[in-house]
Amino acid sequence: MRNFIKNKEAFISEPTLSSCYIEERQDIWVVSIRKTINIIDIDRLVKMLFERIYAYKFDTEGPLLAIFHQKDWKRKKADVELLFPIKNDKNEEYLTVLPGGMYACVNVKGPYSELHYGYKRLKRWVEEQSLHVEGMYMEQYIKGLVPPK
Repeated sequence: MRNFIKNKEAFISEPTLSSCYIEERQDIWVVSIRKTINIIDIDRLVKMLFERIYAYKFDTEGPLLAIFHQKDWKRKKADVELLFPIKNDKNEEYLTVLPGGMYACVNVKGPYSELHYGYKRLKRWVEEQSLHVEGMYMEQYIKGLVPPK
């Protein structure tokens, strides 16, 4: 800690952003849960999703995803949908398909609180490329929130 202070380095540096890119994705089965929550309670929603995965004996495949359908930063609330890719299609009535297609992407490495830099870069890039956004922005948590197997 003294080295940080002595060298005047930040405790948490700014996020590292990749170049924006287009990725073609296939349809995937996901188990999901959607709720309007206080942002601070996102961990509880993750827990509820894992309870559902355990109850129906789903095998996960891939990282946790989140779609923020609506955010109210003043009240610190959000309509959040958490999704987890599933290996099989058993208990289909509890699953949904995340549609494939062309996805505009940017990778953000850094604290979650700095994610807005990624959104800004991606939105600007989409405009510069004269692309049209269909649907909601989706976050994919490559590291964090869920431990690797």
